Amino acid sequence: MIPSIATVLAMLPAQTRVRIEAFAREARSQLGDDLVSLIVYGSAVRGGLTPHSDVDVLAVVRRDDAAFLARLHGAASLARAAARLDLRVLHVDEIARAADVFPLFFDDVRGCHAVLVGVDPFKDLVIHDEHRRLRVEQELREARQGLRRLVIDHAADPPTMRLELEALHKRMRGPLHGLLQLHKSHARSDLTAVLDVIGARLGVDTVPLTSRAIDALTAADATARLLDAAIADVDHLQTGST
Repeated sequence: MIPSIATVLAMLPAQTRVRIEAFAREARSQLGDDLVSLIVYGSAVRGGLTPHSDVDVLAVVRRDDAAFLARLHGAASLARAAARLDLRVLHVDEIARAADVFPLFFDDVRGCHAVLVGVDPFKDLVIHDEHRRLRVEQELREARQGLRRLVIDHAADPPTMRLELEALHKRMRGPLHGLLQLHKSHARSDLTAVLDVIGARLGVDTVPLTSRAIDALTAADATARLLDAAIADVDHLQTGST
Protein backbone atom coordinates (compact mmCIF):
# COMPACT_ATOMS: atom_id res chain seq x y z
CA MET A 1 0.00 0.00 0.00
CA ILE A 2 1.40 3.39 -1.02
CA PRO A 3 1.39 5.79 1.97
CA SER A 4 0.09 9.33 1.80
CA ILE A 5 2.59 12.15 1.66
CA ALA A 6 1.25 13.35 5.02
CA THR A 7 2.14 9.99 6.56
CA VAL A 8 5.64 10.07 5.07
CA LEU A 9 6.35 13.63 6.16
CA ALA A 10 5.13 12.84 9.66
CA MET A 11 7.76 10.09 9.91
CA LEU A 12 10.63 12.47 9.11
CA PRO A 13 12.58 14.38 11.76
CA ALA A 14 11.05 17.81 12.20
CA GLN A 15 13.98 19.74 10.71
CA THR A 16 14.19 17.41 7.73
CA ARG A 17 10.45 17.72 7.12
CA VAL A 18 10.63 21.52 7.17
CA ARG A 19 13.51 21.57 4.70
CA ILE A 20 11.88 19.10 2.30
CA GLU A 21 8.62 21.04 2.36
CA ALA A 22 10.54 24.27 1.71
CA PHE A 23 12.33 22.64 -1.22
CA ALA A 24 9.00 21.50 -2.65
CA ARG A 25 7.55 25.01 -2.45
CA GLU A 26 10.61 26.54 -4.08
CA ALA A 27 10.68 23.89 -6.83
CA ARG A 28 7.03 24.51 -7.63
CA SER A 29 7.64 28.27 -7.66
CA GLN A 30 10.74 28.08 -9.87
CA LEU A 31 9.59 25.41 -12.34
CA GLY A 32 5.87 26.12 -12.56
CA ASP A 33 3.78 23.88 -14.79
CA ASP A 34 6.93 22.25 -16.20
CA LEU A 35 7.30 20.42 -12.90
CA VAL A 36 5.18 17.30 -13.37
CA SER A 37 5.82 15.84 -9.93
CA LEU A 38 8.08 15.60 -6.90
CA ILE A 39 8.16 12.11 -5.42
CA VAL A 40 9.67 10.94 -2.15
CA TYR A 41 10.87 7.33 -2.25
CA GLY A 42 13.47 5.07 -0.65
CA SER A 43 14.00 4.58 3.08
CA ALA A 44 11.99 7.70 3.98
CA VAL A 45 8.92 5.84 2.71
CA ARG A 46 9.96 2.20 3.00
CA GLY A 47 11.26 2.53 6.56
CA GLY A 48 14.77 2.34 7.93
CA LEU A 49 15.66 6.03 7.61
CA THR A 50 18.55 6.89 9.95
CA PRO A 51 20.14 10.24 10.85
CA HIS A 52 22.79 9.47 8.23
CA SER A 53 20.37 8.42 5.48
CA ASP A 54 19.66 10.51 2.42
CA VAL A 55 16.09 11.58 1.69
CA ASP A 56 15.49 10.37 -1.87
CA VAL A 57 13.43 12.73 -4.01
CA LEU A 58 12.64 12.35 -7.70
CA ALA A 59 11.68 15.35 -9.81
CA VAL A 60 9.81 14.63 -13.04
CA VAL A 61 9.92 17.56 -15.46
CA ARG A 62 8.76 18.56 -18.93
CA ARG A 63 11.96 20.49 -19.67
CA ASP A 64 15.57 19.67 -18.91
CA ASP A 65 17.63 22.38 -20.62
CA ALA A 66 20.46 23.73 -18.51
CA ALA A 67 18.91 27.14 -17.82
CA PHE A 68 15.71 25.48 -16.60
CA LEU A 69 17.48 23.00 -14.32
CA ALA A 70 19.71 25.75 -12.93
CA ARG A 71 16.64 27.29 -11.32
CA LEU A 72 16.78 24.47 -8.77
CA HIS A 73 20.38 25.10 -7.74
CA GLY A 74 19.75 27.24 -4.67
CA ALA A 75 16.88 25.23 -3.20
CA ALA A 76 18.51 21.88 -3.92
CA SER A 77 21.86 22.95 -2.44
CA LEU A 78 20.19 24.15 0.75
CA ALA A 79 18.08 20.99 1.10
CA ARG A 80 21.10 18.79 0.41
CA ALA A 81 23.09 20.47 3.17
CA ALA A 82 20.28 20.73 5.71
CA ALA A 83 18.23 17.58 5.05
CA ARG A 84 20.51 15.26 3.05
CA LEU A 85 18.32 15.64 -0.03
CA ASP A 86 19.36 13.22 -2.80
CA LEU A 87 17.66 14.58 -5.91
CA ARG A 88 17.19 12.72 -9.18
CA VAL A 89 15.58 14.29 -12.23
CA LEU A 90 13.71 12.47 -15.00
CA HIS A 91 12.11 13.94 -18.10
CA VAL A 92 8.50 12.84 -18.18
CA ASP A 93 8.90 11.37 -21.67
CA GLU A 94 11.77 9.07 -20.71
CA ILE A 95 9.99 7.10 -18.00
CA ALA A 96 8.19 4.68 -20.32
CA ARG A 97 11.18 4.47 -22.69
CA ALA A 98 13.68 3.76 -19.90
CA ALA A 99 11.66 1.06 -18.14
CA ASP A 100 13.65 -1.62 -19.96
CA VAL A 101 17.00 -0.45 -18.55
CA PHE A 102 15.87 0.80 -15.12
CA PRO A 103 13.25 -1.81 -14.22
CA LEU A 104 14.38 -2.29 -10.61
CA PHE A 105 14.74 1.41 -9.87
CA PHE A 106 11.32 2.11 -11.36
CA ASP A 107 9.87 -0.89 -9.50
CA ASP A 108 11.31 0.48 -6.28
CA VAL A 109 9.87 3.95 -6.83
CA ARG A 110 6.53 2.69 -8.09
CA GLY A 111 6.08 0.21 -5.26
CA CYS A 112 6.87 2.52 -2.37
CA HIS A 113 6.63 6.27 -2.86
CA ALA A 114 4.63 9.33 -1.95
CA VAL A 115 3.78 12.21 -4.27
CA LEU A 116 4.91 15.50 -2.76
CA VAL A 117 3.87 17.70 -5.68
CA GLY A 118 1.88 17.01 -8.84
CA VAL A 119 0.70 13.70 -10.30
CA ASP A 120 1.98 10.12 -10.19
CA PRO A 121 3.78 9.37 -13.49
CA PHE A 122 4.42 5.74 -12.47
CA LYS A 123 0.78 4.83 -11.96
CA ASP A 124 0.28 3.10 -15.32
CA LEU A 125 3.89 2.18 -16.08
CA VAL A 126 4.41 -1.31 -17.55
CA ILE A 127 7.63 -3.17 -16.67
CA HIS A 128 8.26 -6.47 -18.44
CA ASP A 129 9.55 -9.47 -16.52
CA GLU A 130 12.37 -10.21 -18.95
CA HIS A 131 13.80 -6.71 -18.49
CA ARG A 132 13.45 -7.18 -14.74
CA ARG A 133 15.13 -10.61 -14.87
CA LEU A 134 18.14 -9.39 -16.83
CA ARG A 135 18.70 -6.45 -14.49
CA VAL A 136 18.32 -8.67 -11.41
CA GLU A 137 20.96 -11.04 -12.74
CA GLN A 138 23.34 -8.21 -13.63
CA GLU A 139 23.12 -6.58 -10.20
CA LEU A 140 23.46 -9.88 -8.35
CA ARG A 141 26.54 -10.84 -10.36
CA GLU A 142 28.03 -7.39 -9.74
CA ALA A 143 27.40 -7.86 -6.01
CA ARG A 144 29.09 -11.26 -6.10
CA GLN A 145 32.16 -9.80 -7.78
CA GLY A 146 32.19 -6.91 -5.34
CA LEU A 147 32.04 -9.31 -2.40
CA ARG A 148 35.27 -11.02 -3.49
CA ARG A 149 37.06 -7.68 -3.70
CA LEU A 150 35.59 -6.58 -0.37
CA VAL A 151 37.01 -9.62 1.44
CA ILE A 152 40.45 -9.16 -0.11
CA ASP A 153 40.56 -5.44 0.70
CA HIS A 154 39.39 -5.72 4.32
CA ALA A 155 40.53 -9.15 5.50
CA ALA A 156 42.84 -7.59 8.10
CA ASP A 157 40.17 -5.19 9.40
CA PRO A 158 37.03 -7.13 10.45
CA PRO A 159 35.07 -4.08 11.72
CA THR A 160 35.50 -2.32 8.39
CA MET A 161 34.65 -5.53 6.55
CA ARG A 162 31.42 -5.76 8.53
CA LEU A 163 30.52 -2.16 7.64
CA GLU A 164 31.25 -2.80 3.97
CA LEU A 165 29.15 -5.97 4.08
CA GLU A 166 26.24 -4.01 5.52
CA ALA A 167 26.53 -1.53 2.66
CA LEU A 168 26.62 -4.41 0.17
CA HIS A 169 23.52 -5.97 1.72
CA LYS A 170 21.65 -2.69 1.25
CA ARG A 171 22.63 -2.71 -2.44
CA MET A 172 21.48 -6.32 -2.72
CA ARG A 173 18.00 -5.45 -1.44
CA GLY A 174 16.78 -4.17 -4.81
CA PRO A 175 17.77 -7.14 -6.99
CA LEU A 176 16.72 -9.66 -4.35
CA HIS A 177 13.32 -7.98 -4.10
CA GLY A 178 13.18 -8.00 -7.89
CA LEU A 179 13.81 -11.75 -7.85
CA LEU A 180 10.91 -12.18 -5.44
CA GLN A 181 8.73 -10.13 -7.78
CA LEU A 182 9.65 -12.47 -10.62
CA HIS A 183 8.32 -15.27 -8.42
CA LYS A 184 5.14 -13.22 -7.88
CA SER A 185 5.92 -12.76 -4.20
CA HIS A 186 4.34 -9.81 -2.42
CA ALA A 187 7.02 -9.50 0.25
CA ARG A 188 7.67 -6.06 1.72
CA SER A 189 10.58 -4.23 0.15
CA ASP A 190 12.57 -3.39 3.31
CA LEU A 191 15.87 -5.23 3.70
CA THR A 192 14.90 -7.35 6.71
CA ALA A 193 11.75 -8.67 5.04
CA VAL A 194 13.53 -9.32 1.74
CA LEU A 195 16.32 -11.31 3.40
CA ASP A 196 13.85 -13.35 5.43
CA VAL A 197 11.68 -14.27 2.46
CA ILE A 198 14.44 -14.87 -0.08
CA GLY A 199 16.44 -16.92 2.43
CA ALA A 200 13.44 -19.15 3.13
CA ARG A 201 12.71 -19.52 -0.58
CA LEU A 202 16.28 -20.44 -1.50
CA GLY A 203 17.02 -22.49 1.63
CA VAL A 204 19.82 -20.18 2.78
CA ASP A 205 20.32 -19.05 6.38
CA THR A 206 20.42 -15.24 6.29
CA VAL A 207 20.91 -14.70 10.03
CA PRO A 208 24.71 -14.31 9.64
CA LEU A 209 24.10 -11.36 7.32
CA THR A 210 22.39 -9.31 10.01
CA SER A 211 23.76 -10.60 13.32
CA ARG A 212 26.58 -8.50 14.77
CA ALA A 213 27.46 -11.49 16.99
CA ILE A 214 28.79 -13.38 13.95
CA ASP A 215 32.30 -12.63 12.70
CA ALA A 216 32.84 -10.84 9.41
CA LEU A 217 34.34 -13.76 7.48
CA THR A 218 31.42 -16.00 8.42
CA ALA A 219 29.02 -13.23 7.36
CA ALA A 220 30.89 -12.92 4.06
CA ASP A 221 30.57 -16.66 3.41
CA ALA A 222 26.85 -16.51 4.20
CA THR A 223 26.48 -13.58 1.81
CA ALA A 224 28.26 -15.57 -0.89
CA ARG A 225 25.92 -18.54 -0.37
CA LEU A 226 22.88 -16.30 -0.70
CA LEU A 227 24.19 -14.58 -3.82
CA ASP A 228 25.19 -17.87 -5.45
CA ALA A 229 21.75 -19.36 -4.79
CA ALA A 230 19.98 -16.24 -6.06
CA ILE A 231 22.13 -16.09 -9.20
CA ALA A 232 21.47 -19.74 -9.94
CA ASP A 233 17.76 -19.15 -9.45
CA VAL A 234 17.47 -16.11 -11.72
CA ASP A 235 19.83 -17.63 -14.29
CA HIS A 236 17.36 -20.45 -14.92
CA LEU A 237 14.23 -18.41 -14.57
CA GLN A 238 12.18 -17.88 -17.69
CA THR A 239 9.83 -14.96 -18.14
CA GLY A 240 6.46 -15.69 -16.58
CA SER A 241 7.60 -18.80 -14.70
CA THR A 242 7.47 -19.20 -10.94
